[in-house]
Amino acid sequence: MRPLCMQIVSDYMSEMPKEEILDVLKLNMIGHLALSVKNMPYVVPICYSYMNGKLYFNLNAPGKKIDALKQNPKICFVIDEWEEDGSWRSVIVYGTARLFKDPELSWKILENFVGTLSFEAFIGMKEEDISLEILSQMEFLVCAVEIEEITGRSSKTLLE
Repeated sequence: MRPLCMQIVSDYMSEMPKEEILDVLKLNMIGHLALSVKNMPYVVPICYSYMNGKLYFNLNAPGKKIDALKQNPKICFVIDEWEEDGSWRSVIVYGTARLFKDPELSWKILENFVGTLSFEAFIGMKEEDISLEILSQMEFLVCAVEIEEITGRSSKTLLE
C-alpha cells in the first residue's frame, strides 16, 4: 500500500496531453534553461519563442551560456505556471541546441515579446530605434533547440 502523501499527490497530479503541453509552450515566454558548465549544472531564466516545433532564444555574445552550449549542446528547459489556488502546469523539454547568427530570425524572436516585454527592457533600446540593420550589428546569436523529448504534468487545486 502506498503512503497517504503519495496517494494525495497522485490524485491531484496528472500527465498532460500533447495539445496542452504545446499550449503551455505557446502561451508563455519565460522559462529556465539548464546547461552543463564544467560538469556542474547551470540554470538561468530566459525569454524564449516556440516556433515551428522548436525553441528559440536570442543570446548575447560573448557569454557563459554560449560557452556552455559550445562545450555541450544538450539542454533541458522548464516552463511552469502557478495559479493562486495552488494548481500548476509544468513542461520539461530535452533537446540539442544549435548556435548561429541570423538577424531576421532574431527579429522574429524579439517580435514575439512585443506587448509583453518592451524592446527597451529586453535589449536596452526603444522599438522605434531598432532596425534589422542595427540588429544585425549587435552580437546576438540565435539558439535553436531541436526538441527530442517533451513531458508535461499538471495539478488540480489543493484548496477544495
